[in-house]
Amino acid sequence: LKAAEREGISPDEISEEVGTVFEVILDAMQNREGGLAA
Repeated sequence: LKAAEREGISPDEISEEVGTVFEVILDAMQNREGGLAA
């Protein structure tokens, strides 16, 4: 986090992005029957 702050990235922004990544992974795991994305 310190390196991100030095680059001007706030901890809140990192938390938002990490949450989004976990949501995408969870959604993919719950919809594994899908197939290739169009």
